[in-house]
Amino acid sequence: GNMVYFTQKEGIAAVEGFITDITPIKQTEQALRESEEKYRLLAENVTDLISRHLANGVCLYASAAAEILLGYEPKELVGKSFTDWCHPEDKSSLENFFRQLEQNLGTEPITYRIRHQKGNYIWLETTGKTIIRNSAQKVQEVIAVSRNVTNRLQTEGALKQAEKQYKNIFENISQGIFQSNLNGQYLKVNSALARIYGYISPVELIESISNIETQIYVYPESYRSLASLLENNKKVSNFESQVYCKDGNVIWISENIRNVYDELGHFLYYEGTVEDITYRHQAEAKLLYNAFYDALTGLPNRYSFTEQLENALKTSGDSPNFFYAVLFLDLDGFKVVNDSFGHLVGDELLKQVAHRLKSELRHQDKIARFGGDEFLILLDDIQTFQDVITVAERIKDKIKLPFNLGEENIFTSVSIGITCNNLHYQKPEELLRDADIAMYQAKLRGKSCHVFFNPQMQQAILAKHQLANDLHYALEKQEFCLYYQPIIELNTRRLKGFEALLRWYHPVRGWISPGEFIPLAEETGLIHNLGDWVFRKACRQLQDWQQQYSQAESLVINVNLSVHQLKEIDLVSRIESILTAHNLLAKSIKLEITESAFLETVAYQASTVQGLKELGLGLCIDDFGTGYSSLSRLHEFPVDTLKIDRAFIQALDSSHTAIIQTIITLGQILGMDVVAEGIETQEQMEKLQALKCEYGQGFFFAKPLDSIVASQLITSPIFQAISN
Repeated sequence: GNMVYFTQKEGIAAVEGFITDITPIKQTEQALRESEEKYRLLAENVTDLISRHLANGVCLYASAAAEILLGYEPKELVGKSFTDWCHPEDKSSLENFFRQLEQNLGTEPITYRIRHQKGNYIWLETTGKTIIRNSAQKVQEVIAVSRNVTNRLQTEGALKQAEKQYKNIFENISQGIFQSNLNGQYLKVNSALARIYGYISPVELIESISNIETQIYVYPESYRSLASLLENNKKVSNFESQVYCKDGNVIWISENIRNVYDELGHFLYYEGTVEDITYRHQAEAKLLYNAFYDALTGLPNRYSFTEQLENALKTSGDSPNFFYAVLFLDLDGFKVVNDSFGHLVGDELLKQVAHRLKSELRHQDKIARFGGDEFLILLDDIQTFQDVITVAERIKDKIKLPFNLGEENIFTSVSIGITCNNLHYQKPEELLRDADIAMYQAKLRGKSCHVFFNPQMQQAILAKHQLANDLHYALEKQEFCLYYQPIIELNTRRLKGFEALLRWYHPVRGWISPGEFIPLAEETGLIHNLGDWVFRKACRQLQDWQQQYSQAESLVINVNLSVHQLKEIDLVSRIESILTAHNLLAKSIKLEITESAFLETVAYQASTVQGLKELGLGLCIDDFGTGYSSLSRLHEFPVDTLKIDRAFIQALDSSHTAIIQTIITLGQILGMDVVAEGIETQEQMEKLQALKCEYGQGFFFAKPLDSIVASQLITSPIFQAISN
């Protein structure tokens, strides 16, 4: 408020001095304006967001990058704090960032999430710089530079996640993973590899193995071969080898390995995976064993034996003096053992038989189980036929000795078919075929014997095959017929009934014996269709007789039933339907079953027999006395009639008389009819009458008759004479 006065001279001097001093100031101001313009241009054009804030974080200025990074116009940020858009989880960190700047403590860049104008969050990295404009050294403004680091963090996160996943895989994968150097040392291994090799940890494995070639590989040459492959191919897949575990056990592994190089192409290390394939090798070995060996006896099987025969054939072709023989063995009565004692006992018997057979052979001989109860032996490089016979006899004697199977002593025998290379075979199948044919002949000759093959046997087999083929079409061609043999009441000479007997008239061979074609029908399975035809034909014939002749009302027709038919599930219902279709009473039909078939039926088809009885059918034991049952078991059979086998009648002397008397007496006690088969003379008939046998049949009365003659017998005077 004080006034200052100058003289004119002094005033001029003062003005002159002022004009002189202002020029530098003007220059400085111009420079600042240019600097600010450059700063403004820079701030407005960089991609990073540049902003000014009060010390508390309120925005004073934001560059144009605000719209690029956050989607907001710069003016929308002014007057607000970044914490207003910050992610709730990051808000306290951002507030602390500005707090430290306000206190001029300095701070590291901060990374946080901020909400974009579209609503999503992005990651910003912000660096702060303080500005002090007063003498109190108090922070008045903060300059912040922010950039979008979302992509960078996502990449880093993905890398971390990938690294974590790799580490997780490396440590937890079931395959072993390793890195090793050229010196045969492990650089890095995972837990799985340590576990595969039996070590507690990867560290123990690395420290224990100083030379992979000699300490890991069972065969060092395998490792050297692997290294050679890697040198040439850079990588190897599915390389299998045997390796040692820590405890000395040997396992199989499969490796996939590659060479790893640096950017300049220099070798760094081997890297690969290891898989334990021991189980697979064991499974393959088991499959291979099963392909060549019998699981029950441990003997080679048919396939393996065939290979041995091929070797013998080759040796024989190269050396004319080389002599060998093939023995085809089949146990006698093995089915009875299985049926009586069960398959477990049967299996044990086969194992003991195999052991005995091996004990009778030389080291160069070969033995195999062909299947079931059949065995094969190759006598290799023998001298004479007598040597073959000696071995066969020795085997038969050894097998005849009792087999101790638990609480049972079981007896069996063996039938042996033999063929030798003197017949100039070309294929193993030919040897097996002919030895089998010879064995079958041994069975036919009474079993427990040996038979050498001869070409005539093959002709018989071919004829049998031809007959089986003809039998297959015989029904279709109507080549079968039924004959009827009378069954007579011995005391009154009355006609009791007929036994229906199947006959086959072959268009080339003529009449063929049932003893030849019935077993063949059973063997081929044709017995089912054939038996069904016989039953229907017999029922139709009886129906015709009953419709034509009143005398036929009381007649009974006996029909033979095979054991194979007894095993048919629907036998009872089918017989019932056939009887109904022909309007016949069940008591008019009697089924004849052999003694051996009854024994098997009582044990395994009891319900079938019971069903037949419930229908009202009569049951008859045919050929009684020839089976392996005893008379004491007769009460077990639900039968109505016993037929005494013709063999007893043909040799009706004092000893057989006692047997026949016993059968007749026992039959009467049990309420059964007794029929004597094969009566051919007056003397035989009279003896049977004296023994009180009720019924008989045989050539003495009549041979089997065709339907026409049988019909005449029903109404002829002969019938009346017999009736009287």
